[in-house]
Amino acid sequence: MQVILIESVDKLGKIGEIVNVADGFGRNYLLPRKKAIRATKDNIAYVEQQRATIEAENLKKQEAAEELSQKLVGVGVVIVRQAAEDGRLYGSVTARDIVNAVKVVSEIVISPDSVVITSKFKEIGVYEVTLNLHAEVKAKIALSIARTEQEGKASLQASTIQVAS
Repeated sequence: MQVILIESVDKLGKIGEIVNVADGFGRNYLLPRKKAIRATKDNIAYVEQQRATIEAENLKKQEAAEELSQKLVGVGVVIVRQAAEDGRLYGSVTARDIVNAVKVVSEIVISPDSVVITSKFKEIGVYEVTLNLHAEVKAKIALSIARTEQEGKASLQASTIQVAS
């Protein structure tokens, strides 16, 4: 399926580019999230005509994401989970858990889709989590997974993870 990108998508392309994607990816991800439109003659002409407007909207989104990124500088969150004696977690920590913790700590609402989890959290400890706020804007926060709130705060303060993005 050929689509025209309306906003920049990591590892795919920039605004206005016509790219080939798998049908399912286009139908189930790009089109519903308004990140792309189908590449028809009419849509290609429309995008060329509206390119300046689309880029201006993208710039506004990027500026809002950069402002949000500045608010997230220095934010560290604690998630309390049950764990075995050796530190292995009984449950899991999901992107939604991280979003809720950020909301509680900083009153900032982010999308679970923006949380990048490279590997599963299997033990208590302090981790660095990347948030994709925009295609060009990323922020990093410190995440402490602990048995108690006090233990988590102490491990955040003792950690060597730099929270600034």
